[in-house]
Amino acid sequence: IDVDGMTCEKCILNVVRALERVDGVTIAAASLEKQSALVGLKEDISDDVLREAINKAGYKAGAVTI
Repeated sequence: IDVDGMTCEKCILNVVRALERVDGVTIAAASLEKQSALVGLKEDISDDVLREAINKAGYKAGAVTI
């Protein structure tokens, strides 16, 4: 998932925590360098739900790629 607005390690932690709170997400990681996040899922979750979690954390979620 493309993530705009991360500028520090705390931002990474905020994005990871927001994604891990989504029911069905098993693991999340974020990269400041790549301005993106990766998620592991135990069930099918819509892209919009994942984007919403990032947006609510104060960042701008972009394209979701597989």
